[in-house]
Amino acid sequence: MRTWLYRMLAACGGLLCFGLPALGEVSVTKSGPTRCVLENQFLQVTVDAAAGGRVVSCVHKRTGGPLTYTASATQAPGGSGLALDRFWGDRQLRGFEKTPYTLDVAPVAGGKGTVTVTGELSGLRVRKRFFLQENVSSLFVDYAITNEGD
Repeated sequence: MRTWLYRMLAACGGLLCFGLPALGEVSVTKSGPTRCVLENQFLQVTVDAAAGGRVVSCVHKRTGGPLTYTASATQAPGGSGLALDRFWGDRQLRGFEKTPYTLDVAPVAGGKGTVTVTGELSGLRVRKRFFLQENVSSLFVDYAITNEGD
């Protein structure tokens, strides 16, 4: 029996969809010691903890098209991708781009797959929680930045 969602769902490109069939499940798979893949029927997202805890690949599954751009080392010496951590102010705090983050993969629960990465540099701790939900074409990111230093 098909279940239908009768609520608005935001789709890629800002389109609004109604009455979408509830087809998808969410999966979270570790692909090596530092990488994890979150996937639902809309997106396949690869998070790399060794590359500053950023999204190194985001693919729109219906079109097969990438939603991220991989820049060359000349174009972006610190790397490219989504959720790349760079801090600016009186001084620039660089280094998070190449700082290894810890990776924590939570079991899929309630139609939601979650990956958390945490990195620390110069007393500043960054925690990012990435998650996908069933039947939703959005990648959600929850950021926490804590100053543990002087």
